[in-house]
Amino acid sequence: MMCEPFTIRLAIVAAVVGGAVVAIAPAQADNSSSQRDLDRALAIKDKARVITDGDGRYIAIHVSDSMATSFVFYGSKTVLVQQYIKKVAGVRKRNKNNSKIFSARVWDPRRDATVENDKERWSLTCDSSKEPWSELSGADRKKFLRTAKWKPQPVRHEAYALGRDDFGNYYYVDRIRGTKKGFRLFRGRPGRLKKLRLVDALTDSEGDLFVSKAGSLRLAIDPNDTRKQRNAVEWIERKKGKVARTIVRKVPVFGNLTMIYTKLGVYPDVLGTPCDNF
Repeated sequence: MMCEPFTIRLAIVAAVVGGAVVAIAPAQADNSSSQRDLDRALAIKDKARVITDGDGRYIAIHVSDSMATSFVFYGSKTVLVQQYIKKVAGVRKRNKNNSKIFSARVWDPRRDATVENDKERWSLTCDSSKEPWSELSGADRKKFLRTAKWKPQPVRHEAYALGRDDFGNYYYVDRIRGTKKGFRLFRGRPGRLKKLRLVDALTDSEGDLFVSKAGSLRLAIDPNDTRKQRNAVEWIERKKGKVARTIVRKVPVFGNLTMIYTKLGVYPDVLGTPCDNF
């Protein structure tokens, strides 16, 4: 299946603080799932450690040996948005000097984003760029935890399928993360993909068919392929009363997430993650 996890669609309210753009609020919460994650974090938010870059950006973090009891929030001094955690390294992990080290890798499809504490030195790593962060303590930490507004994860869409025809047009499908609903279809040249209004989205043992008023994207499954990979893609539309079919080359979603997020024009430049400014 042409599906990769952890992609996002987010409408952002942003603030410029000390020269840095900080996404401070999602437009819409991802209903019950995100609310449950938020409630779970708020129940233990007093365990959070708060760090800052000194330039208006803040992270509230709690890392345990379980992702279910770990959380990361990012934002400004007044509003924090919960981040999706991809991986945690818990408090029992030690480096070669036998010093405690723990970290959380948060979702960002454009780059590797990791918050780490190594021998009580905090840092944020975005790909190969690593910057030191300092920790709030005492009354400053308590006031921050008490006064900041804690927001749930925003609506997320995961990439489902990507293709390209020989005329340079891309065809892109995503859906609400972790579900089989909320499909969206985009078509166009890089940087100018337009969302097409879906009339129907059909998925069965033969493949997928995404029907819009402009045309249909068909993803077929070869019954002889036990891996069930989408290996036949075509764009179908009516031209002057006749059916026209365009062969679409399958483009693997995995390995192209950076391109999807920065070149297609589907998603905003600011995603509300700690590594937005890198």
